[in-house]
Amino acid sequence: MTSSEPINGIAAIHAFIKVKKKITENINVFACPSSINKLRQSLDFKFGDEVETIFLLKEDVFIELGPPQYESVSYIVITRNPEEVQDGRITVLGPDIPESEGKQLNFGQILLFGGAQIKDEEYKEMERAIFHLKNLEGFMIRAVPNKLWSRVSKNVGQRGFSLETLGKALMIMYKEQFSSIETMEILFITTDSPQDFLELKVLGSEVRKHYIQKYSATLKAKLTELVEKQRDDCDYPWTCDECDYNAVCDEVRDIVEKVKAYREKTNSS
Repeated sequence: MTSSEPINGIAAIHAFIKVKKKITENINVFACPSSINKLRQSLDFKFGDEVETIFLLKEDVFIELGPPQYESVSYIVITRNPEEVQDGRITVLGPDIPESEGKQLNFGQILLFGGAQIKDEEYKEMERAIFHLKNLEGFMIRAVPNKLWSRVSKNVGQRGFSLETLGKALMIMYKEQFSSIETMEILFITTDSPQDFLELKVLGSEVRKHYIQKYSATLKAKLTELVEKQRDDCDYPWTCDECDYNAVCDEVRDIVEKVKAYREKTNSS
């Protein structure tokens, strides 16, 4: 691969796992069901609208994942070839939650998605969804910029809540929210090796750079299409004066004119 070619993120993550398996003693691999229904049936903790979002105080915490002063990395990797992703597989490098009561751990969460119909414009929405996992019994994500910091309650931790539990909930959430996802795989890492996290962060920056470029190009193309088409894409047979959507169109037209004016001003300066 030359420096100008995009990185194959899926292959790179799989290569990372393969190398770490040889030198990491504490490693577990779980094979989870593919279907949403079977994932829900296999989940031993409540997950859904019936579970209220919680705020865990320190005295109620079983474990913290990726808190301040600890390593934290999280991102998504996408391929349009579903077969590249091992659907339902969760790999855990490092200690799991049940064996770490009272501890704070480094935390990495890498989500791999495969889907022939995944669109470029879905990237940012999928990435943001990482921080939107709510309504999972005993689990809380703390809002910190550019950092995934989570807490697990004593109540669920003492009942066996694990990274497999978290992984299943993530699979349910993503597969329900994004129908374009055909296969999904997860890597969790909790090792105490700064090198592990440095490698994942470097890889993540390359992956994200590629997706951001594609995402930005897609948005730019859509804006250009909107500016150029304006009213040409209206298929209604009636005139604007008798259209119920006239006010909305006027608002859109105003936005388009402002975009045009901004472009003209920018080009002339």
